Amino acid sequence: MKQIVAACVNYIENNIYNKINLDDIVQQSGISKYHLHRMFKSLTGESLMEYVQSRKLSSSINELIHII
Repeated sequence: MKQIVAACVNYIENNIYNKINLDDIVQQSGISKYHLHRMFKSLTGESLMEYVQSRKLSSSINELIHII
């Protein structure tokens, strides 16, 4: 279970600047949307797409800080 979530996180990190949707992540994981969503939320406390949005936001903020 942790390995699947870690693979999802790696996929998100590797594609942070690309458009990421749930279907892309599910395809990488090899399990159903339902199970992936439940598994991710149980281990991280947030939904998969909430995690994607928060990572994109923090990445953008980090870039702005380092540009200025």
